[in-house]
Amino acid sequence: MGWACIGTGAVVESTTTSITLAEPAGVLDGDLLVACFAQRSTATTPITGTGWNASFNQNNNNVVSNATTSVGSAVMLYRVRSGAPTLTFTIPAGNNVTYGRIMAYRGNTATPADFTNGATTATNITALSVTGISTSTADELLVAIIGSGRNTTMSGFAAATAPTGASGATVASGAVSATTWTERADSGSNTTPRGALGIFDAVKSTVGASGNLTCTMATAGGHAVVSASFKMAPVTGVNVFSGSAGVEKPVKVWSGTGWVPKQAKFWTGTQWKNVGVGRSWTGVPGTYSPEAEQFFARVSGLTDTRKVIYDTYIKALVSAGVWAKLHWHYKTNAPTTDIAVTNLKSSSYKGTIVGTPIYAIDGGMGGRVNGTTPDYINTGYNPSTQGSQNDAHISVTVLTDAAGSAGALMGVASSTAYTHIYPKYTNGVLYGRINDAPGGSTGPTNTDASGFIVATRSGGSAQKLYDGGTDTAMTSVASGAQTNGNMYLLAQNALAGGAVNGSTWIVTAASAGSNLTQAEVTAFKNAQATFDAAVVADRPTNFYPDTYMAMGAGGTNVFTYATVPFPVAGTFLFSATFPGEAQPITATVAGVSATVISDQVADRYSTIFRCAVSAPGVHAVVITTAVTMNYCAMSGVMLHNGAAAQTDLKANVIVSTDVNSAFQAVTVPTGGMGFAFLNRIGTKQSQMANLTWAGCDTAVSDIAGAISEASNLPGTAINHKTGAGTFNPTVSGAGTFSYTWNYTVAWAP
Repeated sequence: MGWACIGTGAVVESTTTSITLAEPAGVLDGDLLVACFAQRSTATTPITGTGWNASFNQNNNNVVSNATTSVGSAVMLYRVRSGAPTLTFTIPAGNNVTYGRIMAYRGNTATPADFTNGATTATNITALSVTGISTSTADELLVAIIGSGRNTTMSGFAAATAPTGASGATVASGAVSATTWTERADSGSNTTPRGALGIFDAVKSTVGASGNLTCTMATAGGHAVVSASFKMAPVTGVNVFSGSAGVEKPVKVWSGTGWVPKQAKFWTGTQWKNVGVGRSWTGVPGTYSPEAEQFFARVSGLTDTRKVIYDTYIKALVSAGVWAKLHWHYKTNAPTTDIAVTNLKSSSYKGTIVGTPIYAIDGGMGGRVNGTTPDYINTGYNPSTQGSQNDAHISVTVLTDAAGSAGALMGVASSTAYTHIYPKYTNGVLYGRINDAPGGSTGPTNTDASGFIVATRSGGSAQKLYDGGTDTAMTSVASGAQTNGNMYLLAQNALAGGAVNGSTWIVTAASAGSNLTQAEVTAFKNAQATFDAAVVADRPTNFYPDTYMAMGAGGTNVFTYATVPFPVAGTFLFSATFPGEAQPITATVAGVSATVISDQVADRYSTIFRCAVSAPGVHAVVITTAVTMNYCAMSGVMLHNGAAAQTDLKANVIVSTDVNSAFQAVTVPTGGMGFAFLNRIGTKQSQMANLTWAGCDTAVSDIAGAISEASNLPGTAINHKTGAGTFNPTVSGAGTFSYTWNYTVAWAP
């Protein structure tokens, strides 16, 4: 375990009495923040900041410009991060120019400072050499800053005793070396007033003096150096059992020549935390941010690991300034549908699922269009009452470009204003509008609908459309009156017209709120990418299902479901049911031939297939029958475990005309799942919607494929049970029907 530099904040220049710096990306509570300043000033008092501790200031009362007699000053402040820190610092009167940056390090304790020192060279110096640092404990972090009175570059920073390795090219973040110094920043200005700031770090693995600090300056002048060391306070002891009672013992490790005290630590999933006296790692991570704690109180079912992922994500949004501008934000690649439509930002605007959108655990949500009626999510967010006409954004993240629809990803529109995102309309154009007057803005031709799409408006005629974080240079149009209606996700709310233009694109995130800047859009995109990668790594290793239901109609022998969303890869286990004898039957998924796993001779009216799906996307499912059929009901489950698609399946079929249908029992192996497919003909929508299951976990789906209440239509429903043992489900309550083909399938790992 060692120290890590999390990042180097952007350099800021000030010639006034204040300076506002920025935290590096990725900082967390518990990180050590070091504010580094180089000055030319007549002041003899240091720069200060609320909540920041003074490390050392080397003030030299010199404002000579661009001469060998120019002498810089240097100031260092530090704090352990606990919530968003004050980033505006006060500069005493006499400031000629000040340069500042914030460094972030991970590995410290609440009281990290050990030793600080400051020194100033003579004038007209290029070979810098000043007194160094002395440490009192092993493995302390050393940070040194150089404030030069001239614009100069710096190279070869080193210590005479340890660490002796000289710095090379600038590296803004990464592990801190115990053998070689690292240059984290080397910046200056060649415009009046001139100056330069250099920042260097290393770890001193042994106790004692570093020796003189040296550096080569490209331009001769006078230079101030401030250096400091930061330690991990050793744990005083841990409780051990003496045979009759717990006694406290120091934590020690073998150094090669003797036992030395060491700080015991545990890994939270994102950072190392110190173990105090009598404490041990229980699997519960450290303190979450207040924003994350509030979100966790609104949901259930998150593991400790997943809470760390959400907490890290929320902290990144807070740090970037995005969080403050959100009104609602969903991350739909969540472990449950409830979490997928729960607003991360507040208790308001929890989504209401209308119909049965496609959902994959940790994979996202996709729309479904049944005839002309789309399934969608009602956000409950009304831009006319909760938003601002000329200060707004909407965003959506699309998982894959593969063969989606031309529908809306989100929106609400009226005859006077449009607010919506269409990733790839029928003309191939990306549309992202915020309160646009009739006619609306036009985006670019979009060859790839996937990625992070953001539409913003910052003024009556000022708007931006970002695709993948890049400004598309869209021409702005004037805003119209705000639309008075709730915003829908996976479709557009046409107010009196209801949900229209449904989309089958797979969505992993969506948001609305105040206008976002380019920098905030980039930070939002990067935070989502980090979150999504962490979720993929944390997906369950057991199998779990996703459901798909669809109905084809019309006298044909080819039924094409052109836009079926598959948020994840795996094996698609599905059935096709017809109001007549349709065998033999074939099927393809994304052009790949499916394998029949049931007995078509006995089935006659229904067949079970399996097919490997190699990649997420919106794929076509095509079912072909031997003879013309009026209808086909297709339903299925997606099985995935983060590995290759499984193929070890068994199917048992029973044909029955009983109102209360029984299934043939199957034995489910360890780690597997059992599935029950109830396929009927001569049924009605209302009958299939009132099933009662026994011997199952919970309904995967309970849906009729029927188009109307007319008789002799096919209907389908699915249920399942997880875990080894006998799977022998029953179902009742569906009313009368002509025939049923009941399948039980054992899915083996």
